[in-house]
Amino acid sequence: MKIHSALCVATASVLLLTSCESGPTSIFPPLPPLPPINVNVAPAPGGYVRTLPVGYRPYYYRGRTYYTYNNVYYRPHRRYGYVVVRRPY
Repeated sequence: MKIHSALCVATASVLLLTSCESGPTSIFPPLPPLPPINVNVAPAPGGYVRTLPVGYRPYYYRGRTYYTYNNVYYRPHRRYGYVVVRRPY
């Protein structure tokens, strides 16, 4: 027990502010938590989605109905829901 106390004093004198019972601590204040990162990746043309994103808008071109959201265009697909397509001109 006396050796452990002497080691704590020696460690503290080297500016490694160490708490002998709870382990090492930093002399710097803690950093604030980082904000969450949202990365929005547009689906590639040819990909399928089951549902359209919230806020989509219908787009009519040459008698066909497309749906658009955030410059991504979707066309209904019987089997898979919607297929991502290039922008119709």
